[in-house]
Amino acid sequence: MFCSVTLEDDFAEDEVVVTIKNKESLKFKKYVASDFVDIGCESVDDLSIAYADDVRIHKDHACKKSAFAKDYNQLLSLKLKEKSKENVLAAIKVLEKRDDVLSAEPSYILDSFDSNVEENNGHGIEPNKAIGGGLPINPVLPVVKPTKLPNDPGRSRQWAIARIKLPEAWNYTTGSSDVVVGVIDSGVDSTHPDLQGKIDTSLSYDFVNNTSAMPATSSLFYHGTMVAGIIAAQTDNGE
Repeated sequence: MFCSVTLEDDFAEDEVVVTIKNKESLKFKKYVASDFVDIGCESVDDLSIAYADDVRIHKDHACKKSAFAKDYNQLLSLKLKEKSKENVLAAIKVLEKRDDVLSAEPSYILDSFDSNVEENNGHGIEPNKAIGGGLPINPVLPVVKPTKLPNDPGRSRQWAIARIKLPEAWNYTTGSSDVVVGVIDSGVDSTHPDLQGKIDTSLSYDFVNNTSAMPATSSLFYHGTMVAGIIAAQTDNGE
């Protein structure tokens, strides 16, 4: 996959975004600057690290193998020592020749208040300027680095968080207590510590037994509690 970027495009002058081929990505190599010494790389930031644990856990699971193993590509941000647009383009040409690289692109600069955002396909950059990570070639999305990763130990077991790229959305919002969400499921354990003060029992109903009198907890509530937890649980508390 070859990049068609030009000097007229708006991009960072010291960064290249690299997508590693699927086969190499599944080796979970920790890339460092010395792996890219030929382009004068100063540092490497793995933008896909938030998903690596999820892929490791599920890549051999029969029903998840296709979704996780086949679609996973490491996405790297390479910082260059020399700062210039010309150097970025030269580095891209070198990287495109590597056997482990699927694509190399600049880090496009997105102006959220660009007056041309709507005519530029809603993303502030022209369509058909493809970036890596398996994203559609049209429209093109800017690379977003997750910056708000919670420290909850069970996060890596929730494969859907990575699948829908939720960490990127957390850069902009982590939700609001003003939003009310209804969960139609197996029931919710209202005694769960991460759900304290989050469940409005006055709105709850047991449609199986046709009653609003619901038990506080039950072994049957596992899935409903998990779903409610994804929506509203207290996060980033190390639990």
